[in-house]
Parts: sequence; structure tokens; C-alpha cells
Amino acid sequence: NVLKIDLKQIGFAGSKDKQAITYQYISLPKVTKERIDKIKLKDISLKFKGYGDKRISLGDLKANKFKIKFPYKVYKTDFCENYFDEQRFGINSNNHTLGKLILQRDFKKLNSLIEKPVNNHEYNLKLRFYFNSYQSYLFNLCLSQFLSKYKHLEEEYSLGKLVFIKRKIDFFKLPLLNFDTQLEGEIGKIYKKIMKQENIKLNSFLVKQIPFLVSDTQYRDAFFNVKNLIKKQNYLYFTLPKGSYATILLKKLLRNT
Repeated sequence: NVLKIDLKQIGFAGSKDKQAITYQYISLPKVTKERIDKIKLKDISLKFKGYGDKRISLGDLKANKFKIKFPYKVYKTDFCENYFDEQRFGINSNNHTLGKLILQRDFKKLNSLIEKPVNNHEYNLKLRFYFNSYQSYLFNLCLSQFLSKYKHLEEEYSLGKLVFIKRKIDFFKLPLLNFDTQLEGEIGKIYKKIMKQENIKLNSFLVKQIPFLVSDTQYRDAFFNVKNLIKKQNYLYFTLPKGSYATILLKKLLRNT
């Protein structure tokens, strides 16, 4: 820690892919331009942009701009299905199964499968991530099953298949399954079928042993807008809203080549 400040004081709006060259704004408390200019870090460069009176926080991000090498013919689209991609489920594609163990209250097995955390804070972060990963897995299942009634293309990924529709439909939101989710309409029927297959119930998400995991149902857009999609030479340029996966868009584009 060359600045001698607590890492928790560094403000940022979102995480970045390790396998990429990325740029993002960060905020540092009471650090002068002169100190920043003297910092030298491996694989990281800092450029001073100015002073502000508010810390950058998660949720502040509005969009991400991408430049990706893409030597293929481009299928023009201004929208994409908002699936969670492989990154959400870990190197071994099993974060969701660890999350399911939480719903099953099998903490003994869960703890035997994860690395021993440094402290309780790290352990709690892991539990939340695994819990959310299982919700993400169920979301992908529900969305792909719902969209399969339309003319579509399918793409395999580590946890099953992703369905990409050929024509744009009205955007809507899909719940991330939770204890208080209202299982209504066609989406409700699909989730009920998935829950039966997974052998879980809504109250499985009400994990009283871990009260910080208990929260109201959150909703996620079923699609995201793709803006400024342009190909120049062998590079693809586009802008996506926060929370969406560029790799999902690439899967869709490659499936349509």
C-alpha cells in the first residue's frame, strides 16, 4: 500500500475483467496530484483527473465502452439478452452449486469446498456471492425458457444453453428468485417448474441462519440496449449499460455470423 491508506477508502464504481486492458475512474481520500504522479505499480498506471468532494461508489457507473478485436462479420443489433455469463459462476463453473448449498442449509459441505477465509468479512462476502450466483443461474434458466417460444438461435455455455431471439420484443424485467417473489403469469409458471426440478421452495431463500442474505426480490432487465455498435478494421466498438456482459453480446454476434 504505497499511499498508506485503507483499501476500503478507495472508491470505484465497478469491477473489471482480469483478462483485458481496462480503464476506470477511482477516488482516493486526501491524496495530492504530486503523490499520485510518483506512484509506480506493476501493470497499473494512474493519471490524475482532478479533485472532487464526493467519493466514487458502487452504483455510480452509468455505462461501459468497449474495444474488442473481432475479425468476423458483424450482425447488426441494438439489443441483447441480459444473461449472466461464465464469469459469474467462477473458474470451475460451480459458484451456483455452492449457493444452492446455502439454501439447503448444508454449511458443513459448503465450508469443506471453499478456501478458508481470512476473516468473517471475507467469509460473508463469499456467502453473498455464492447465494447471488445461484439466483443468477435460475435467472438464466428462466429467461432462456421464456424466450424459446420465439424464433431463436441457441448457444451452449458451461451451465446449459442461452437462447437469442431473432426479432426484438418489448423489454421487460425478470425477478431474481427470492423468498418473497410473486410467481405470477408465464414467468411464474416457468420459475415454479424450475424450482420443482431444483427441489427448492421460495422459503428456501429465507436463510435465517444468515440474516444479512435476507432481502426483498430484485429485478433485472431481460434485455439491454447496445449503443454505438461499429466495426472498424478488425475491432468492434460498442457501449453497454452497467451490469451487462460484453461476452454475452459477443456470443450472440458470433452465433449470427
